[in-house]
Formats: sequence, structure tokens, C-alpha cells
Amino acid sequence: MRLAGLGGTLTRREREVVALVAEGMTNRAIEAELVITEGTVGTHMEHILRKLDLQSRTQVAAWAHRAGLDTGGAR
Repeated sequence: MRLAGLGGTLTRREREVVALVAEGMTNRAIEAELVITEGTVGTHMEHILRKLDLQSRTQVAAWAHRAGLDTGGAR
């Protein structure tokens, strides 16, 4: 699956956020994992939703599974 949507291609960091969302992590947990602010996680999520033309984290997680971006809990 192409790592892009109508809004553009996902950046490396956006793909990392998508994979962590697919693991069920909250923005706060992603913040700690990636050592970025919670606001930055939120900004990444806004960009991801827009680029993929999705409406929710659940849709992002499903997209990640289809794209093979989920890590299955392994890090």
C-alpha cells in the first residue's frame, strides 16, 4: 500500500506516529515514546488525518494494519 493519501505522502515521523496509534497508544504515551510534546503529537495526527482523508484514530489504526505499519507490539 502506498504511504500517501490525497493530501500527500506521510513523513517518517508521521509513519512512526501511525504505527504507535495502531498499537493503541494515546497521544501522551506517544509523546513519551518519541520524546516530543503532546502538542506535536496532535499536530502530527492532524496532518495524518488530512493526508489520508480519515476522520478518526480508529480509521488510522485500521489503515496502518492494511499498510503493514503496525508493529504488533514489538519495538
